[in-house]
Amino acid sequence: MSFLRVSTATEPGHDTFQLRPDIPAGKITSILFVIAFVSLALHLIAYYLFYHWPIDSSLFRLAVNALDLNNEATISTWYSSAILLLCGIGIASVALAAYQMHSPYVLHWSALGLIAILFSADEIAGLHEKLNGPVKMLVHAGGVFTFAWVIPGLVFVVFLLVSFRRFYRSLPPRTRFYLGLGAALYFLGSLGFEMLSGQYSEVYGRDHFGYKALAGLEEFLEMAGAATFIHGILVHLNDHVSWSVRRHKPPEQDPLVVSGASTLGRSIDAWRRSPNE
Repeated sequence: MSFLRVSTATEPGHDTFQLRPDIPAGKITSILFVIAFVSLALHLIAYYLFYHWPIDSSLFRLAVNALDLNNEATISTWYSSAILLLCGIGIASVALAAYQMHSPYVLHWSALGLIAILFSADEIAGLHEKLNGPVKMLVHAGGVFTFAWVIPGLVFVVFLLVSFRRFYRSLPPRTRFYLGLGAALYFLGSLGFEMLSGQYSEVYGRDHFGYKALAGLEEFLEMAGAATFIHGILVHLNDHVSWSVRRHKPPEQDPLVVSGASTLGRSIDAWRRSPNE
């Protein structure tokens, strides 16, 4: 299966050709959504059994921790990081094409790709949660701001909306729809449901099925948002992106050198065939 199409140069005599992506965006996005739904279902089932069934087993508790979407040291965390990294790589490939086409928005694409890669690293490192302490030293945070890092998170989202508004309007309609929907789902989960979880935990605590359900929905929305964003990038790649690649040509040889080498070769050949004196 090839994800690239090769087309000839648009102008005769040019030593470049065009690479155009041909990626099955629908299939990839469907797989990502199936993984997200299955992960959420397993998370909810595991915690429902944990809180409502008297299963006293260390192996069962180990399985519950492994299926916890909100646990930083599980396969789901690595998966979330991987799809954000995939998103960043896809955006970087668009930025490369924008650079070759001298697009005025090459810096926007580059910055967007860098943000996705940083989000991928943060998913593993959990750096955003380390902001809770410093923010609470500056402001009295409680209720929906129990997890105080959401305050600078909201400021960051406003900054993105202001900084990328012209870039977003310039996008083709399909790209604009999927990228906007993906970003909305992602931040609804990472910020909106984080705020709901903070409010809930302040009233009922974190050792409660309701809190675990909210935390699972938060992670699911992040996965769904990233998958939708990836779909938008893949659609954009298929419909609007191509890369110019220079065709490699062997170096041209001087005709005199070629002729001299040929003459020398014939002379050596004749000497080898001549009888020894």
